[in-house]
Amino acid sequence: MGAFALLFAACSNENVVDDQQLQTVNFVVNTYEMERMNMPTRAVSATNLAHLAMGVYNVDTNELVGDAVLQDKSTENYGQFSTTLPKGNYRFVFLGYDATRAVRMQHAQRIAWDNQVVTNTFSKSIVLNVGNEPISQEIAMERSVGMFSLVINGDIPDNVAQFRFDMRGGSYILDATTGFGSQEATRTYTFTGFETKDKSKGITINFYAFLPSDESSAAITVDAMDADGNVIRQRTFENVPMKRNTITRYTGKFFAEQPQSAAFQLMLENVEWDETDFTFE
Repeated sequence: MGAFALLFAACSNENVVDDQQLQTVNFVVNTYEMERMNMPTRAVSATNLAHLAMGVYNVDTNELVGDAVLQDKSTENYGQFSTTLPKGNYRFVFLGYDATRAVRMQHAQRIAWDNQVVTNTFSKSIVLNVGNEPISQEIAMERSVGMFSLVINGDIPDNVAQFRFDMRGGSYILDATTGFGSQEATRTYTFTGFETKDKSKGITINFYAFLPSDESSAAITVDAMDADGNVIRQRTFENVPMKRNTITRYTGKFFAEQPQSAAFQLMLENVEWDETDFTFE
């Protein structure tokens, strides 16, 4: 799976005698490997992710303890985290993501971004005991999303300005304790700005989702609309296989007048993103 590593160490005080004395825990983001679309797999700096976050949670209730720590590329010492806690057991949740919307981390099993936004997202949840002894451990965060990629070839009407995706079978809420989606429901998201794009070379739209399992099946309805929201063409893709860290790509002529029965060809590649390819007619 695509992953990046975080290293952290808990610094102890040799004179600790009171169980309630606070303990400082430090986290440092190391390098990781990931593959982005149209880029080769290679080792890169963690600064290639737009945002990092850490939350500390009550191990019994999964409620946030204090405030989550959020960072972006402008943060001084980006990728370094430090928190001070009383001794005890805690759940630590780490996130790496590209979303620009605000993230809600009040509960470890219900993490979400405003406006149902889901982007390339990594996560990791661990339970640790903070005590007197120093702690040093490497944490590999795994990609928590699957991607549906729609590649539209052929003639595209000039008045196409936006695409609306309705997905049944996924979620925009992350359960960080499992790395899967929480509260499965229909998710709707609209991609805009296509009226100014060059359509002569086709259009590719990538749609991310948190999934209920790695054996998921989704139904995805795509509406091509004009700037006023009038539907120009609608296509529904049933039984779409979805899996974390996997790109499921559909390629074809979206605006064909009389589409024939879809003929699908499956292809899997052993890359950082696993890829599942279909063509439609």
